[in-house]
Amino acid sequence: MPIRAFRSLACLGLLLAGSCITALTTNRSSELTAVEWTLRGFNAALVGGDTARLRGLVRPDFRLIEDSTEYNLAGAVSTVAIAHASGALKRDMSDFKIEQRGLTSWATYRVRGSFASGRDTLRFGRLESAVLSRIDSHWVVAFMTSSPEPQRN
Repeated sequence: MPIRAFRSLACLGLLLAGSCITALTTNRSSELTAVEWTLRGFNAALVGGDTARLRGLVRPDFRLIEDSTEYNLAGAVSTVAIAHASGALKRDMSDFKIEQRGLTSWATYRVRGSFASGRDTLRFGRLESAVLSRIDSHWVVAFMTSSPEPQRN
């Protein structure tokens, strides 16, 4: 009888542990999805020239380093406005790798796209990374880097 009771407790323990792991995995998965959605929202605002949305998706002390030039939020918004005044931007994101620890998350991803101005179209590939922080149940971008994708030989 004691062995049977122990087996029952052991089975119950394994079931409960499995449930806890599933809950933790599901919670982690939803956090990672929320981070990706924040980054995709940032991308959509960038492509659409939606500066109000951009401001809502970043921390006030946001920084972007692109091709060794550093921008604060105002500089990034200004650059977006100039780009939209002179052409059309397309950006497709892929290959997300996201990690999250507590209230901080970081991601790397690939961007491929084009910028069309008049009859000219420039195609590009970039590698980007972002650090996000969780504020009041929302993820916001604190820091980003963007650099050209290495050329393949």
